[in-house]
Amino acid sequence: MVTDDNYVDLTIVCLHSLVKQSPNADIILYVDGDISPYKKFKDSVNVRIVTYTIPILSDVGGKYLTVPNKDILAYRLMLLDEFKYKYDKILFLDVDTLIVDNFDELFDLSDDFIYGVNQIESHIEFLKSISLRMLYDGDIYFNSGVLLLPSKQLRRFNLFAEFLREIYIRGRYYICPEQDFINVIFENKVAISKIYNRTCSNVYYREKPKIIHYVSHTKPHIVGMMHLLLDNEIYRKYLDFVETIKEDVSPLFYKKLKDNIDNLDNFIKQNDITNFVRL
Repeated sequence: MVTDDNYVDLTIVCLHSLVKQSPNADIILYVDGDISPYKKFKDSVNVRIVTYTIPILSDVGGKYLTVPNKDILAYRLMLLDEFKYKYDKILFLDVDTLIVDNFDELFDLSDDFIYGVNQIESHIEFLKSISLRMLYDGDIYFNSGVLLLPSKQLRRFNLFAEFLREIYIRGRYYICPEQDFINVIFENKVAISKIYNRTCSNVYYREKPKIIHYVSHTKPHIVGMMHLLLDNEIYRKYLDFVETIKEDVSPLFYKKLKDNIDNLDNFIKQNDITNFVRL
């Protein structure tokens, strides 16, 4: 995992949940900034400082770039090039996630593919809204917030070199550079259940999630009322977990979470909402 000073509280919550649900995992966190907030994890997480990044000077994504720090995302690809010779399998995990159940079964998957949750429909819909097309022909597009990457597949490429080549040639079409690149370069993708990367949407999920991913503007401390209404269960779950580690997050972060749920409850009561429409 890679984080920076803008994601301290989210990272702390993620780490606590990850250590709880997967205590035997070899967890490595790279920090672009102050590492002191993570000293409490010294016995369970290998915390390292991001000592350098290679600035991505190309016009990646143009005005539609969806990520604030493309250099750090590129750094994650450099780390894959390093760790693919140390580990048999690597779980690629964003820090805006909450681990709610053990997921060790993922590491039993075959080495012949890479694995993630397919979000092709929403991706194509977004591309159409900005008049762009897919970078490749295929029916699978992974969200890179949760990926299982066997090193057998990673060793097929010099990932960072291939990434630089791709963005030099057609970088302006890479609106989510690292995620787009992984989807482009690996043709042998296999979709896994959405329980491993449950994002926020007005969709009814029959299975209980194991990993919840609070992407973009759906992060628990900044989420708006619409998403709170549609996915109130996963936001309550997040606050419930933070209540157990309240002393480790900032008071402001906790207050935002609590205020959001309080506002949600008040809205439901004032408008006499008794049920939610699920698609």
